[in-house]
Amino acid sequence: MSRGITLWARHHLVVPCITVAVLASAAVRGLVLLIAADGGTVEVAPLWVATVAAVPLLFMFTTETDADRAAPRSLAARRWTLLGIAVLVSGVIALATFPTTSGEWGFLATWRDAVALLGLGLLSLTVLPPAAIWVTPLVAAMASMTFSWPLHPTLPLGLWGALHAPADAFLDPGVPNLSIPLCLLIGVAGIVTFARGLRWAPRTFTSKAQQPRKNAVTHRRSGTRGLRRASLTVPMACLVAVVSAWPWMTSLSWWGGSPRLLLGDEVPASVFIAVACAVLLGVVSGQYRWRSGVAVWQQLSTRPAWTLLARAAGRAAATAVAAVGAPALAMALVTAGDLARHGVGADVVATEFLAGWPPTLLVLAEVAIGAALGACAGWWSGRIWMAPACLILGLAVMIAVPRPPSQDVDRKWAERYGYTACQTVPGQDVRVCAPAPDKGYLPAAAASLSQIYSQSPHPEALPRLVRLTTTGTMGGNIHPKGLENPPDVGAAPGRGITPPTVLGAPAGDSLTYSTHAWCAGTDLTDLQKLFGVEDYAQTPTMDRTLAALKTCRG
Repeated sequence: MSRGITLWARHHLVVPCITVAVLASAAVRGLVLLIAADGGTVEVAPLWVATVAAVPLLFMFTTETDADRAAPRSLAARRWTLLGIAVLVSGVIALATFPTTSGEWGFLATWRDAVALLGLGLLSLTVLPPAAIWVTPLVAAMASMTFSWPLHPTLPLGLWGALHAPADAFLDPGVPNLSIPLCLLIGVAGIVTFARGLRWAPRTFTSKAQQPRKNAVTHRRSGTRGLRRASLTVPMACLVAVVSAWPWMTSLSWWGGSPRLLLGDEVPASVFIAVACAVLLGVVSGQYRWRSGVAVWQQLSTRPAWTLLARAAGRAAATAVAAVGAPALAMALVTAGDLARHGVGADVVATEFLAGWPPTLLVLAEVAIGAALGACAGWWSGRIWMAPACLILGLAVMIAVPRPPSQDVDRKWAERYGYTACQTVPGQDVRVCAPAPDKGYLPAAAASLSQIYSQSPHPEALPRLVRLTTTGTMGGNIHPKGLENPPDVGAAPGRGITPPTVLGAPAGDSLTYSTHAWCAGTDLTDLQKLFGVEDYAQTPTMDRTLAALKTCRG
């Protein structure tokens, strides 16, 4: 009996899968502790741990054969045993990695994510071959890592961002958290489909009419085309392009209307996703020799082995660079066109389009290197676990190493253009000025300032000159002090393909913090009341703040 159980466990790779899941989870937990050494919270830590725990466990479900299905012992019992092991091990790993935190981003969130990822992998078996069981969970996990959790989340965010959500009962007062029910539903659906045997099966010929005729003419196909198909070049390039561009699209409100902000800031910020996807593309592309059955022929070939490997690595690198670079180029062209539509000179448009490329080119170089290394790994081994293992390893390495330097766009704009484009705020003796590339956002800034000043109890004391910057001042001790540094508001997070009519709510916060740094002697609480961030109420220091503002305003 025990020998039969041992053989069954060896056949389904139970011990290796559990071992890899435990070791990978421990490594990720250690990485999280290093990142959060200053006492902060890494809100995606449960998702990281759940991903590296669930993906190895999924490979236990890829070894079932026709002999297993025809065996005399209960197939349902064996399947349910595997399912129970996977769910139980994921729960133990979640508890071991977050033993002191249950709610929020802790034990419950980790186990919830692991169950959902297991369910996604098992559900994918209904349409994908077993070798691709890891694709859907990893795509869902990476997509869930591309955004930050907001301070006041909404109900829909708890659904489409379920893998990133905290595990509390409510996302916000009065907003129920549906992430746990949704993840449980996905997990149960995957478990049921696997237990009932709803599996993908390769196409077979069911009638003579469908079988190829003996004397049928076989058209010669291009060797390059066949190699491209065996390497899965097109589907992998599309996958890399979508996953790489997704974080850029979700952060459109921070770079819209500026190709330099996109290329010089946003693309380097998400380099870890692009490079990890490039590694995945390289592995899948390099494994073509195992999928196409030419590995033995290549060993017997008279060509040097390194030339074949170099061709595979070069092809993977070129595909990855094109997959990441094409969306960046397309978005940069769209934003450059937006600049031209809003009266920005052609020389400024050209400068902004070209100036952001150095950081992006550095990212593309890292993408090429990652794809080439992945191709080498795929060339060396055709194991189905090689691709997800390299993807997770590449992601961990890119998170741990420093990202390419991004550009300080505000400083570069101030040095090159100055704040020369100005507009008067309607109904107020106030001007708002911006660099030439951001002149299209001046009407929105003027409208926002008009609202803030008109609702202030003392508009006559507020600054007469305000600068429009990319993000504004989002906290204390950020804005440079002194009268030579006027208060500012930020175009973000209200940027887009076209400028909005008014800026977002952070405009009042930016005015508060920047005015506090600009004018010595003011009280931060008083400024929050004057700019409408907090409800107005007379405070003992209000008179002193108004006097200081009057002096600074001149």
